[in-house]
Parts: sequence; C-alpha cells; structure tokens
Amino acid sequence: MEEHIMHDRQQTIVRWSIAAIIFMASVMPASMSRADSGEWAWISGAATVSQAGVYGIKGTPGADNVPGARYGSAARSDSAGNFWLFGGYGLAGAVTEDLLNDLWRYDPDNSEWTWISGSDTVLEAGTYGTKGTPAAENVPGARYGSFDWTDSAGNFWLFGGFGLDSTGADDYLNDLWRYDPDNDTWTWVSGSDTVLEAGTYGEKGVPAAANVPGARYESVAWTDNGTGDLWLFGGYGLDSNAREDLLNDLWRYDPDNQTWTWVSGSDKVDKEGRYGEKGIPDADNMPGARYGSVGWTDTTGNFWLFGGYGLGADYVGYLNDLWRYEPDNETWTWVSGSKKVNRAGIYGSRGMPSERNAPGGRYDAVSWIDRNGDLWLFGGYGYASSGRDTLNDLWRYEPDIDRWTWISGSDRIEKPGIYGTQGTPAGANTPGARNGGAGWTDSSGNPWLFGGYAFDSEKRLDYVNDLWRFELPADENMRIDKATVTAGKTDTTDSSAFSGFMDAGEAPFTAEMGGTIVISLWADTLADPGAATFSFPISADTFSNGKYKSPKADSAKSFSYDCAKGTMSFSAKNLDLTGLRCPITLTIEIGSYVVQRVLQEDIVNGTKPCPLQLLVGVLDTLDVTKFKAKKGSAADTDSFEVSGTFTAAGTLDTMQTVDIVLGPDTFSVPGGVFLVSKGVYSCKNADSGNGIVTAKFDTVKCTFLIKVKNTTLTGSGDVDFSIDLFGNALPPEQVGLPPAF
Repeated sequence: MEEHIMHDRQQTIVRWSIAAIIFMASVMPASMSRADSGEWAWISGAATVSQAGVYGIKGTPGADNVPGARYGSAARSDSAGNFWLFGGYGLAGAVTEDLLNDLWRYDPDNSEWTWISGSDTVLEAGTYGTKGTPAAENVPGARYGSFDWTDSAGNFWLFGGFGLDSTGADDYLNDLWRYDPDNDTWTWVSGSDTVLEAGTYGEKGVPAAANVPGARYESVAWTDNGTGDLWLFGGYGLDSNAREDLLNDLWRYDPDNQTWTWVSGSDKVDKEGRYGEKGIPDADNMPGARYGSVGWTDTTGNFWLFGGYGLGADYVGYLNDLWRYEPDNETWTWVSGSKKVNRAGIYGSRGMPSERNAPGGRYDAVSWIDRNGDLWLFGGYGYASSGRDTLNDLWRYEPDIDRWTWISGSDRIEKPGIYGTQGTPAGANTPGARNGGAGWTDSSGNPWLFGGYAFDSEKRLDYVNDLWRFELPADENMRIDKATVTAGKTDTTDSSAFSGFMDAGEAPFTAEMGGTIVISLWADTLADPGAATFSFPISADTFSNGKYKSPKADSAKSFSYDCAKGTMSFSAKNLDLTGLRCPITLTIEIGSYVVQRVLQEDIVNGTKPCPLQLLVGVLDTLDVTKFKAKKGSAADTDSFEVSGTFTAAGTLDTMQTVDIVLGPDTFSVPGGVFLVSKGVYSCKNADSGNGIVTAKFDTVKCTFLIKVKNTTLTGSGDVDFSIDLFGNALPPEQVGLPPAF
C-alpha cells in the first residue's frame, strides 16, 4: 500500500512542509559590477562549418547523432527540460544545403540527440492530411524562418516561414501546425496548404474562425502563461491586400476555440513605429514593421521585443529598440534603445551595467530569459561598436534596473569561435560570430545556443551545427544555498531557515552599531506580513572580530554572519506564516546596506522541481484551469482533457481507486496502476472500462492533468467535474461541453 499524507493541519490553511535548495532571482544595484559573468562551454557538434547530419534510427537517441549545420530553425524546450529543433536551411544527411523539415529532440542530461520525425533529406513537401486531424504521416514541409510556441499541455506549435507547401512550391507560408510529443503526430490546424496566402484580419479585437495572419517568415512569437494563448508579431510577408513587405501586426491565437484575433498594429505593410515617451505605456504606441526580431516572456507575463530589420520612427534599417507589451492592458512601451535605425553598439565596460549601454541595431540574434527574469541577447547580423556584419557579443538586460550589460564576446564584427575543450567551460571560450542560430534555456536557467550562419574556429563562414551552453555565475551580493519553510501543525508553529553568502563585510555593522538588522520574508499572499519580519540588535555583545551572532536569549530566532568568509545563516520558529507561497521576497537590511532576492519554486539544485508550496484555501479543493472536449466521428472516439490544481486533506491510499466524474460519466482507475515518484502519482493509458485514462497528480505542486480518450460522453452543456482521489472526495467544478455534445 502506498500512502502519502498531503495535509496534516486540519484547519482552513492548506500546507505542504518543504525543505529545498533554491536559486534566487537577482535584484542588482546599478553600481555593482559582476566580476564573474559566466563561461561558455562547447558541448557537441563540430568546430568547423558545413557538417552533414548524423540521423541514426528515427526515435532512438544516440551519442553519435547530431543535426546537420543549419540556419533559421524553430526551437523550444519542454517541461521535462528537453530541447526541440525543427527545420531550417542547411544540411541534412548529405552535403547539399537547402530547406529542411526534420524534427530533433536533445536531452541535456544525457547529452544525446534523437531524430524524431521529418526527413533526412532536403526539400520535402508538406503532407497536410485533413485539417484538424492528427495523423502519423502528416508533416510540415521543409522551411526556415518559421516561429513556434509550446502550450501548457506540452504541445509544440509551428507557424509559417519560407518553405514548401503541399504541392512542393516554395515561398512564404501561413500554415499553423501542432505537434503532440506523446503521440508523435502532427496536426494541420489552420491556414493554407499553399504558399502566398494574404491575411484575413476581420475586426480588430474580435476573434473569428475566418481570421488568419498572412503568409510570412521571421516573426516573433510568445506564449501567454496565464491563458495558454499563442501570440505573434510582424515579420516579412503578405498583408490584407496580398502586398509583400514588412509587417507590424499583432495576433493572438486561442487553441481552445481555434480562432485568431487581430489585436493591434496595421493590416498593411511598411508602417513606421509610434514610440511615444520612453518608459511610458500608451495605447497609441506601436513598434514599426520589422522582421528578424527576438522576443521574451517575463515572469509577470509581459512580452518583450528587441530589434530586427525594419522601420524605426522614420527610415528602414537595423533596429536596437526594446519594447514591452502588457497583454492585460493591451499597451506597448518603448523601454530602451533608439527610435532611429543603424545605431552602433555602446558597450561600456565588460560586466558593468550602465544606463548608456545598448546593443547595436541587428536582426536574427538569439534570445533567452534566465532564472532571474533577466533578458539575454547573443549575436545576430548588425552593428558592433564599429562596422556592420555578423556578431558574437553576449548581453544581459535587467528589467528591474533598466540596464544593459555587455557580458562576453567581442565589440567587433566577424570574430571566429574559440571552442576550447569539449564539455569544459572556460573564460576564453566563445562561439563564433553568427546570425540565425537557435536557443533554449535549461532547468538551471543557463542559455544554450545551436548553429546558425557563423564563423567557425578557422574563421570560415558558413552554416554550423555546434551546440554551446553558457553557465551563469552565482549572484555575488547575496546567494542563498539552502532555504526551508515548514508548516507546523498549528497556526503558530511554522518555521523558516536559510543559509548562504552575503558580501556586506564589516562596514554596515560598524556604521550601524546600536542599530538593528532587519530580515523579512514577504509575499502578496501572506496573511500577516509582520509575522515574517525579524529584528536583531547590533552591539558590542553581538558583533566583534568581524563576526555577528544574535543574542542567545531569544531562542525563537537566530542570525549569524562571518564578514571575512561572507557566510550567513538564519532560522526562526513559532511563526504564523499563513498564506506564504512563492515567489517569496527575502530582504536583509543593515542600515543603508540592503540586499534582496526573490525565492522561486521551480528550481532545486539547478535541475529538479522545487516543492516550495504554501497554499491558502480549504481542505479538499479542486480548481479547473483548463478543460476541452472533442466529439469523435464514431462510437467510443470522444475525448476530453482537464487540468488545474487540487488539495487533499487525507492520505493518498493507492489501495483505493481514482474516480474521475464528468457529468453522468465516471471513469474508475485502480490505484495500483499508478506509479509514484517524488510525490507525483501518474498512470498512462489505463483502461477504465469506458475509456482510456492518462493522469498525473503532483502533490508537490498541487497540480493535476487528466486525459481521457476512446470513450462516449453522455453529458451535454454545463456539467459537474469532480475527482475522488484515492479516497479523498474533491468537490465538483462546473465545466462546459461543446455544442457537439
């Protein structure tokens, strides 16, 4: 019998006791330099140009497998930490360079590539099948410059690009595809199966089944983490009149309703930017038409856009403007950079943020967002401090302080790669100047870079297939090595502790002699903010010989710090931390010396999910965040998928069943078929007698995902959904079945 006690505090506060090693987001004073800015490591692929791919056996990982050299691929990562790569322009299994449609998966833990689907030859036409119907033989045609998303269910989405349609004709595309990695199938979802389709815009702000962006390539894409909607901006392609040029239209795609919405921008090509006042959001602001830009989604759900080739406030050229779009308010803000084109980079001192710093205008760079919410930019084609060509400069932008920092690489153009020893990071290593590479971020927040059109180790310029990892440094002004927040059995027996590094030195303690140290934990969900604020006196009794140790008389809390080593530790007990949940802001104040970190729940020791979860609610809860159902074409071909959050008051006893109830239909799965690993209960393709069930219940993150297929649903309209989870009856939530039911 497998039992898991999820909640032991029988009150209105639902808790999960945790102890976790945490990496923190950075809040960095503008005046502080980071001497250790990270190092590049060459991981795989060749140090020379024009390498053909080694495909191996489709679906089988291999140490020798590697994609061929290429440019303009689509790249995304999945929830398991794997990297995905699709198509581009380059080499397949032979030395001929052309358009590609191969799909690859890279496992960074095992350092292995797997050829998943598509062809190991160039110039493959698309096999579209029936719109909306997945099929094993479906596959997008070879292409480059497409753009992609990953949805909340882990599906990989692909739109447009320059490539081959169903007839083998090559030009700009507007087809939308979805790849389901669980079933290894592509589905043609919307758009045309032929090239050069004009956009159908409809009414701005109004979704419609007929709406679709025009064919295009080198646009920017984002995923809305709140709704799961897919967003795209601009590119080079066709407007509503089938005119072909630069675009600045912003679109949103709703996967649940399968509708496009034209949100903002123009339905005509070649529109100049409307910048407004720097730093001030305005409904009239709008980036100019462009292609080859890069984008990020930040931790608060805002979208970021940098550079590209297009229109500034007046002329066409290479752009270095940085924009932020707030989807909740539907407003653009010009944040940084110039409204004029062809601006040279202002590099400043390496590793030193400055309000004057700015990357030069460029297109086809690679971008990432790290664990701290900072934005990273590498290379592209454009302007260095002088001259215009391919670049290998690495930049970091910190939104909290509105500063760019030149991190590594050269402030000159056309630099060759310095590869060093494969797998070994070193300060001298750097990828060669390039544009059109692909990028991912791993579970530790480290940026990865693949391929592009680049200078190799011998300063030859062509397509490459080298894979690089940039290892981020630890934060220097404060680092947390271990943090715990534990829920007690009563409201006043919670506790917290942390330890790590702080660069305060002796000066703040000396200056504040007779004053206090203030340490606080804060979250906007914390019921009583004062309950997590702690004061420690600074006196001759507590601080001497470069060491601080809080008074022993207060046994409920303690803090110690070694000025010479920089090490610190904190603990507090008998607390009421009702409502505390990530992100948690940790602040230490010693007079004018203030350091702060944001504790996130998604990274433990660089690789594993962090079980930091303190939820406010009632016992036995169920909250549906996403539901979709599909009517099949024959008996027993209906399906539905539902996900959300839950809490359970009692034990999870796998001797009991899991009953999934949707209206009049109940799907019962024996508890014995569930696998249990680190608090996650999962089953795959379990036969409930009236449907096939795949389910995952994560008691660490308090999330669930259920998929049921090969069934006949007998309900209609609004019906109740509920779960009896190993003997824990969770209250029903109402969901709506589509009209087909």
